[in-house]
Amino acid sequence: MRKKTFWTILSLLASVALSGYDYSHPTLLITYHDLQDGHSHHLLHDLQTQQDELLSGEPTTGYSSAVIDGEAEYVYFTAPNGEHQMQLFRRSLQATDRQALSSDFEHVDLLRYDTHSEKLYVRVLQKGHRNYQLACYDREKGALTVLQPDDADTSVKGYDISRATGVLYAWTVSVQEEAARLSKQHQQADEQAEPPLHRLVKFAEGAAPEEITTVELDVLDMAVSEDGDHALFTAREWLGEEAPQTIYHADLRNGHRIQVFSDGEQFGRVRLPHYAESGKGIYFVADRKQHGPVTDKDGRHVHPSAVGYYEFKTKSMREVWHRAEAEIRQINVWNR
Repeated sequence: MRKKTFWTILSLLASVALSGYDYSHPTLLITYHDLQDGHSHHLLHDLQTQQDELLSGEPTTGYSSAVIDGEAEYVYFTAPNGEHQMQLFRRSLQATDRQALSSDFEHVDLLRYDTHSEKLYVRVLQKGHRNYQLACYDREKGALTVLQPDDADTSVKGYDISRATGVLYAWTVSVQEEAARLSKQHQQADEQAEPPLHRLVKFAEGAAPEEITTVELDVLDMAVSEDGDHALFTAREWLGEEAPQTIYHADLRNGHRIQVFSDGEQFGRVRLPHYAESGKGIYFVADRKQHGPVTDKDGRHVHPSAVGYYEFKTKSMREVWHRAEAEIRQINVWNR
């Protein structure tokens, strides 16, 4: 049994070094919240030249998410509408005017662009629902369709797409189970309540959802390797903002996982991992622990965050990008 476990871990470590995006000119698309002006901004950071390009358009508020399509024609992003609900918008990279693409949801976030099918995926909260679901935006028809509209219990925590196959993978949880755990935590004043069971599910077109594995961790996000064989995700061992966060690497073919790194002296609340373009490391977001919190315009005490890079071979970390008073909400690896 020990021998089998050893070879499983060795195989995972080898696959980590081979996973990732094969980009020739990689750029980070960074969405960050300015802690002073209260706006969200979308910025391109060239990883070769270290130059920044702030995307044009009126800054938004709220927890915005953004992607750029495969033709580099449009940036799709979320922003609040007149009713302060986060909805889906589109803007040409060459213009400032934006076009609303949704209006009927309580909330829209977590954008992903599938270069295989040229479809846009988002996470939505339908009116009258408590669970977050996946939806697909058909650019030709101009329609946003929820994939499992009648499911009122399964909630998507994080998801991503295999760029090679177009297959979706998601971490899901039962909102009933989650509510029960939170209620128990409140009643018992338990600061370390166990999270509900999280399920890793494969969504292939024309097939029923397939459960790959389960974990008793509070999963926060997910990033799939281009070939669709592996994934990164962030998780906590118990519920609550104070719980330490760890980035894991998982084999999507059998569900095996290993820890890559956790919060440390340099970086806190590690999250939002993405495979580096070379396959030799991970880009991630974290709080800058060596810099104290700042007070934003709403009176919150927030640690500014940074984009970091973790190298598999040396297990070393370094800072890639930061702004003094920026709270990073999302990053995507994008190639011009």
